[in-house]
Amino acid sequence: MTFSQSALNDWQQGEFNSLEASTTFDLNQTVFIDTLKIKSQIKGALGFLYKKDSKTFTETYFPTENKVYSEVVFSYPLGWKVDPFFSFSIATQMIESYKYANKIKNITANFWDPVTLQQNLGFEKYIKKSNYTFTSNVGLSLKQIRTDKNYLLSDDRLTKNVIEKYKTESGIRIKSEFNWDFSKNINYRGCLELFGKLDDLNKWSVKNNNSLKICIYKCFAILLSLDVSYDENQATYMQYKQNLNLGIVADF
Repeated sequence: MTFSQSALNDWQQGEFNSLEASTTFDLNQTVFIDTLKIKSQIKGALGFLYKKDSKTFTETYFPTENKVYSEVVFSYPLGWKVDPFFSFSIATQMIESYKYANKIKNITANFWDPVTLQQNLGFEKYIKKSNYTFTSNVGLSLKQIRTDKNYLLSDDRLTKNVIEKYKTESGIRIKSEFNWDFSKNINYRGCLELFGKLDDLNKWSVKNNNSLKICIYKCFAILLSLDVSYDENQATYMQYKQNLNLGIVADF
């Protein structure tokens, strides 16, 4: 959980107030059924920013974090250099998301609108050491995007008179995850995911998530995160999100 607040009132900038709060959770669990390994993950984040500016006479609030993601991975260790695996995942938003343009609130997403489902089949490499773990897999992938009112990700721009609310893609997915404990108080997590469509492997979407946690005293920690992504279905430029917070962190 993180929290930040600022306020000022002077002759240079006038009156300005802001308030931001967010919470995130990340649940990972691995179980074995005989030799079958099942790894599950649920991640969620929800945060809000409130701003009041007397110069522009605006009072706005909007979500700064708004996502939920779940993935289940089945892998069967065979003693090979790589193991066969199958996984499926779901990604959507927790609540309504929007952005402001010319003081007008434009809704961009909502819970289950859009929702992305993905299934992957291929081979996985898993390395576990005393202070880090590394997982990398590559395989064929099927992706389905379902929408209702927010159809930016599903609509085909070539069919101008028709709005598609369902889209399916097949391609190749490469995903690598890294978890490294530099020391007892410092932990780094990174994830790099690439997806290329089979009908055009010259175009790839990229997601790179990085987080650094530095515990300073008991449950208080500095949290630094940087997420970078590129997906032509969303935008024709590199998207990024960077946060530096002092917050309360609990590990179970």
